[in-house]
Amino acid sequence: MKGGDIIKAIPKNFLIHSAKVRTPLKHNSFGEDEFSDDAVLRFVRLDYSLTDPLNGDDKTCGVLIYDCKNSSPPGFEFSVGQEISFGDCIFTACSVTPLFHGRGLHHIEVGLRRGAQPRLSLWRKAEN
Repeated sequence: MKGGDIIKAIPKNFLIHSAKVRTPLKHNSFGEDEFSDDAVLRFVRLDYSLTDPLNGDDKTCGVLIYDCKNSSPPGFEFSVGQEISFGDCIFTACSVTPLFHGRGLHHIEVGLRRGAQPRLSLWRKAEN
């Protein structure tokens, strides 16, 4: 490619999924996260595995692809810790990787981990 060539947007016929995203806002008095209202993403791509071949719960098991031209809402901001739901599956964003071409942002890849983040109150050991 020549320096002035532009990479085309990811086509909408590849961006076949919709998903809901909740952003953690703060911890409540029980040490649990409180979340924003659902934001609906349209024209995204989710590729994931229901079985983890490495048998590790903390391993990335999928990716969400958000195209900066064709996905909506425009300019959505991703962050580690967001909960992403797709059908009956719930994922946690474990990485956010912006991918650039030239001077512009082309798309964002969000690494997904199965399930929601563990709640602090669920992991506390009973004290004797």
